[in-house]
Amino acid sequence: MRAPTEKSVISPADYLPLIVEKQGEEILTRQCIPVDSVLWSKDRYDDFLTHRRELITDKINEFMRHEEYKANTKTA
Repeated sequence: MRAPTEKSVISPADYLPLIVEKQGEEILTRQCIPVDSVLWSKDRYDDFLTHRRELITDKINEFMRHEEYKANTKTA
């Protein structure tokens, strides 16, 4: 089978609601994807990226605090 020569572009505003409907918002949250559907439109892409960057930063900081806590409790 041959690979398609053109890729179809589906807007997140079209496919993310389907994912949420089938799998719930938790699937987006686990991937640090904003659940605010207003941010899924093309004209809000920069806002989407800003919010996603914040979510990723929060997740990394949470992980680092957890790792620091584990390290401190092992040495105490």
